[in-house]
Parts: sequence; structure tokens; C-alpha cells
Amino acid sequence: MLARKSLSKYEADLRSLSGRLTGDSRLTPLLKAGRWDDAEHLLAPKLQTLAVDFLQVYQREEDSWALRSEVASATASAPGAFSPELIRRSLESGDAIRSEAGYVALPFAEEDAEGILVVAGYWLGEDFFTNLGEVTEGLFRHGQLEIYKRVAKQSVWVSAAILFGAAALVSLLAAALIARQLSKPILGLTQGMKRVALGELDEKVNVKAGGEVGYLVDSFNRMTDDLRLYKEQLARAERVAAWQDVARYVAHEIRNPLTPIKVSLHRLRSSLEDLEEGERSRFSESLDSILGEVNSLERLATSFSEFAKLPEPVLAPVDVNRILKELAELHQSESIKITLALDASLPLVYADAQQIRMAFTNVMKNAAEAMQEGGFLEVSSALGPVPGAQVSARGAGVPAGTGGVSARGAGVPARGTGVPGRGAEVRFVEVRFRDTGCGIPQELIEKVTTPHVTTKKGGTGLGLAVVSKIISQHGGRVFIESRENEGTLVRMLLPIQLPT
Repeated sequence: MLARKSLSKYEADLRSLSGRLTGDSRLTPLLKAGRWDDAEHLLAPKLQTLAVDFLQVYQREEDSWALRSEVASATASAPGAFSPELIRRSLESGDAIRSEAGYVALPFAEEDAEGILVVAGYWLGEDFFTNLGEVTEGLFRHGQLEIYKRVAKQSVWVSAAILFGAAALVSLLAAALIARQLSKPILGLTQGMKRVALGELDEKVNVKAGGEVGYLVDSFNRMTDDLRLYKEQLARAERVAAWQDVARYVAHEIRNPLTPIKVSLHRLRSSLEDLEEGERSRFSESLDSILGEVNSLERLATSFSEFAKLPEPVLAPVDVNRILKELAELHQSESIKITLALDASLPLVYADAQQIRMAFTNVMKNAAEAMQEGGFLEVSSALGPVPGAQVSARGAGVPAGTGGVSARGAGVPARGTGVPGRGAEVRFVEVRFRDTGCGIPQELIEKVTTPHVTTKKGGTGLGLAVVSKIISQHGGRVFIESRENEGTLVRMLLPIQLPT
């Protein structure tokens, strides 16, 4: 519901631009004359003025529309040409264009330039409409649960009628005994349905029953698990989408003033030659300090931008041990000793090599920053079935009984990862990073995978958030154990997946 409200708000904002976008005394003559490049230069400053992510100009060609000009903000990807059919339907119905790639746009007819359309829109993120679909699917599952609830209630009455007839034929004592044996699981199932209706999705119906009632109890428990998972997925999708919007906005707002500031600093530096030696040295040190802070802001904006634009993984066979060896050589130093304990029999994992490398790099970088005075980092890999891990309706297997704090939302397979069917044993590649650094305070350990939560001065709080999102997209889990002044252990579990 939140996603639908947000989408309606975007569309309402676009409709409010009609009077500000069309009838421009400078733009209209350029469009009528077909001077598309000049029109593009005029449209670029309007992105910030109108607070939109992209602007396009289309020209009618017989029964079609051809894209002539397109400008997009630095924090959004340009959508390219929308199909003529989408544009036609939008013009006829007045509804906004919605693209599966995460774009929402609205065309405006240029009244003084016949056959010309100006399209304005937003980029909501590649997974926006996917999350919206998951919300719809969750509501559909909830409706199914209500149907099963009504069926179960009807089954109670049917069973009671059958038992009553049997009791009349056999004996009152036999009828009471049979009724007691059958009513207990049904009563437990009914009570379980009431608890679920009140929102207690962690509750299970723990009654022993066979036959149809037992099947109904098992089905009810599985559906409760599915409903809880969809609820968790929705909550995480909303949190990540919100943080990505914030990250995209912050990166945009930071980067805008940085370029003129750097240019001004360099101009000031060139004018220092006219000063005396003492003053020139003093001013030069001040300019170096300011320039260093500007560079720090640029790195911060880059971190926010990378988090906001993290794409879906492109899966291919990946040698995890090879990546770990390369990164160990890169991060090895005189003060930090890295030791490797890699399983030589480790098979290739079906994953996105670039994203897996990014996740490993972030963890190793965090370990190095936690050992400012030097220390040891042990990196290991292993293979084998995780005890108690079974594939269920929840997706990739979640190891039962394993310790640590799991990254929020991990354990759900990304689309198209080809996780085996229900009931199959799950085999994992486990990668461990154990350092001897300063550790993480206990009150923060459950929050370190949340964006903007950091224990480092000047940190962005995005490193472990990116790690959690990457591993989650690969159907894995992240576990973190830490003690202050002793060190931190980060465990990553990646299921061995096959392409579909």
C-alpha cells in the first residue's frame, strides 16, 4: 500500500508540471524548427528546476513517435525511447507511463508545436515495480489464507455432524472418545487461525494429527511461514528503497557544489604567487586542508551513489578462492598480516563476480580500518551441507542453530538464481573473515547492516549495508559476531546454485 501511495504521489507531481513545461517562449521555437540539440541544451537546466530525473522530446512520424532529445540527471539512468504504444495509451487515458525498468513518466503536448511531445519523469529504481508486485502477491497470499480459514471452519462442522451420527449408531461412550481425539487438533488449528488473524505470524499449530486434518495443519503452518516471509520481504524492500532514495538525493546535493568549489580553490592557489613567502605558505596550507575536505565529500557522494545504483547480479561461474587470493595480496601490508585457509575442493559458485568482489573488499577494508595499529586477518573458505538447512517455501536454505547476527533480509534468493526445489539439501560455500581489531559494541551489532550505521569517525555506514544487499541478492546469509577489543568474525554463506 505504501508503494502504491508513493507511486500516486510521483504521478501527481508530474501532472502539476503541465503549465511549467509547455508553452516556453524559448523552447517552443526550437522544437518547431527541429533544432533538437539546442532544445536539449535548454532542457538540461530544467531538470533541477522541475525536480525531475529526465526530460524527453518526441516528434510524431505517421502513426509513431520518434525520440529526438533526451536529458537525465547525474543520479538517474536515461530510459531511452518509450514504445509508441505506451505513449499512445498515456495520451488517450491521461495515465502516466510505467516502465518495468522502474520509470514513471507523463507526456505533455506542445500546443504551439504540432506533433511535438515533451515527456517528464522519474526513475524510481530498477526493483520498484518488482517490490510493488511482491506487495500484491503478499495480499493475494493473505486472501488465500482467509479461504483456508473458512474451509477449516466448515470442516469442523462437517466432522462434528459425522461424529454425531456415528455416536448414535455405536454408543455414547465411543462417540465421546472419538470426538475428543478429533476435536483437539481442530481446536488447535482454529486457535492458530485466530492468532494469525491478530498478526501473530510467528505462532505455529503444534498438534499431532493424521490424515486430512494433519495435512491441513501442515499446510496452515507452511502458509503462515510464507506470509511471515512476504511481510519481512516487504518491510526490507521498503527500507532499502527509502534508503536508496535518500542516498540518491544526498549524492546529488553533495556533488552539485563541489565542482565550482574546487575550481575556485585552484584559482586561489594560482593567485598565491603574488604574496610573500610566509603568507603564501600559510594560505597554501589552508587551501590544502579545504581541498582535502572537498575530496572527502566527493568520496562520500560516490559511496552514496554506489549504494543507490546497486544493480541486480549478473550470474556466471565464479572462483571464490581466486578472488580471495587476489584481494589478500592487495590488502597485505607490513602492519596487517593476512593468512589464507582455503578449501582447494571448492567448486565454482554461480554469482556476479564483480559484486562478490565488492562484498569481500568491503569486509576486508573494514577489518583493516579496525586494526589501525596492526593485527591479523584470517580468511578461510569451506564447503559442505549446513546442518539443518533445508530448502522450503522460504527460498534458499537458512542454517538452523547457527550463531551470530544475520544481516537483515538475507536468506531470500534473487530472481532467476535457480535454487533447487522444496525439500532438497542445500550445500553452501562459507567464507570467513576473522580480524583482531577493536570490535563492534554489542548495542550496535544488530544494526551494522542498516545504512548509515557506523562505528568509525567519518564513516558513511554503507559498507556492510552493501555487503548485506549483495549477499541477499545471491540467496545467501551474512552472520556477524564481535567482541570489543578482541575482534570481529564475519561469515558469508553462499548457496551453490545452478542456472535455470
